[in-house]
Amino acid sequence: MVVEDFIATGGNAQHQIKQLSRLWTADEPWPAGVPVYLLVICGFDKGVSRVQRTADALALPLTVHVADELGDHDRAFHEASTVFPDEADRERAREIAYERGVELEPKHPLGHEDSQALVCFEARCPNNTLPVLYKSGPNWDALFPRA
Repeated sequence: MVVEDFIATGGNAQHQIKQLSRLWTADEPWPAGVPVYLLVICGFDKGVSRVQRTADALALPLTVHVADELGDHDRAFHEASTVFPDEADRERAREIAYERGVELEPKHPLGHEDSQALVCFEARCPNNTLPVLYKSGPNWDALFPRA
């Protein structure tokens, strides 16, 4: 069983299942009838699909269970965003988040790989979340500091 709190791009979960698959060789394939479960609190549908494709390519009998599956409408500034349905509001909010984000996280001002996630957990915020939510800077205090 593999447990993941959040899947945004799927990169971390892909890495985990690749490591798991390396435990088995061509001489000793994955045991028949032994399933693998990936349990996820929440994740973007595209990242989850990417993980599933990786498992399929590895011939790993992976079943993914996501408690709260997210789509593009859950990304802060996507045109289908339910957070900012008004285009003008969305663009202004994006500008503000980007300007602050560049100061806080220059390589990923809108979250790792431009995920634009709005996900925060009690113990930490994923780096796919907008940096303005989890990172402090000279003129900015994080609302949800990343542990």
